Amino acid sequence: MNTDRPNNAFILIVNNNELVLSSLTLLVSSLGHTCYAAGNGFEAAEILKENSFDLVLSDLDIPEMDGLDLLHHVQKYYPNTDVIISADFEEWEQCVLAISNGAVDFLFKPVKQVELEIKLARALRERTIAGQLRKLIIHDSLTNLYNRQAFNTHFLREAERASRQNYTIFFALIHIDSFAEYCLTNGTAKGDELLVILGKILFECSRQSVDLCYYLGECEFGLLLPQTSGDQATEIVQRILLNYVEYHFDTTSLSIGVVSCQRDSQITVEEDEKRMIKRAEQAVNDARRSGKNCAICRI
Repeated sequence: MNTDRPNNAFILIVNNNELVLSSLTLLVSSLGHTCYAAGNGFEAAEILKENSFDLVLSDLDIPEMDGLDLLHHVQKYYPNTDVIISADFEEWEQCVLAISNGAVDFLFKPVKQVELEIKLARALRERTIAGQLRKLIIHDSLTNLYNRQAFNTHFLREAERASRQNYTIFFALIHIDSFAEYCLTNGTAKGDELLVILGKILFECSRQSVDLCYYLGECEFGLLLPQTSGDQATEIVQRILLNYVEYHFDTTSLSIGVVSCQRDSQITVEEDEKRMIKRAEQAVNDARRSGKNCAICRI
C-alpha cells in the first residue's frame, strides 16, 4: 500500500463505458498515479486479488457487481483500500448511501477534471494522515515493531487469509528467559536496550514486506510467517537465536515455539485463536524445559 506517498498512488478505475474508462485512466495517470482499469465488478475483484491499491474509483452502475456491492467487497477483503463512487446526479441518494457505508467521497457524472483532481488529492492526503495515526496506534514506541493491539488484529486475519488462499502460515512465539533478573541486575535502561536489539534482530532475520514482527509486552515477541514451510520457519528462528547469542546478554536466552496456524472451520474463530496461541505457548514451555536457547517447531 502506498499510504506514505500520496503523489504516487495505486488506483483502480472501474467503469463499463470504454471511452470513459480510457479517459479517466489517462487523466489519473497524468496526475502521477499508477492506474489499473476494469470494465465490470467481477474484473475489478480479480484485479484486487493480484495487486494492492490505495484507492478504487468506481462507477455506481457497473455490470456483474454494482458500485455498492464492489464497495462492500473492498471493505470486507481490503479494508486499507479507499473507495470513491461516481454516479449520475439523479442517483444522489445512492451516493449518500455509499458514504454511509464507508466510501470516502463521490463524484457526479460527467466527471470534471478539476473536481476529480481535487477529490483525489484530498482523499489521498487524508489517507496519509490516517496511515500515520494508525502507525502510531499499532506500533510499539520502544522497539518500533507492531504492538499487542496490532497482533490481536492481524493474527486471525492472516490465518483466515492463508486458509482462503491455500498457503501455509507459521507463528513464532519468542520468550526472553531470565529477563526480569537481567533488569534487576543491570537496570531498566539496559533491559530496554535488550528489547530494542532483539526487535532489530527479528526485523533483520525475517523477510521484509512478508513477515510481521511484534513486541507483545514484557519478555515476549511474536513473528507471523505467511507463505512459508516448517523448514523455512525453523531456519528463520535459528538465525534469530544465533544473532541473539552474539550479544552475550548475561544469563538471558531465548525459548521459541513455532506452530502452524491452519484454521479449523469446525470451531469458532475465538476458540481457534485460543487453540493456536496455546499451542505456541506449549512449544515455548517445551523449549524452556529442553534447556532454553532453542526452538521447538510444531507443524
